[in-house]
Amino acid sequence: MPLQTPWVRRYFHMPEERLLSEMRVVLRNGERYGGADAILALAKFVWWAWPLVVAAQIPGVRVLLRLVYRYAAARRYCVARTCSPRANSNFRVPPVEKGA
Repeated sequence: MPLQTPWVRRYFHMPEERLLSEMRVVLRNGERYGGADAILALAKFVWWAWPLVVAAQIPGVRVLLRLVYRYAAARRYCVARTCSPRANSNFRVPPVEKGA
């Protein structure tokens, strides 16, 4: 479901800029994930992605995955080097949420 869908926007209760800054996943049990954590949540359901889930348990790997995700997400609209990597100031390490 696109994040621009009205009920999805209401469900997440966050500013549009933050909502659209990364992919979001809602599991059937109501757990919500964003960015690299969303990729890891989905990887648990894909047999060939399990090595990523296991690797994320190593101290520091999850933080590294979040950094890489944010770096790529901040540049997702750059095609064929048509934008400057420094032009986008969205590259920030997301805060670590409790229980993550």
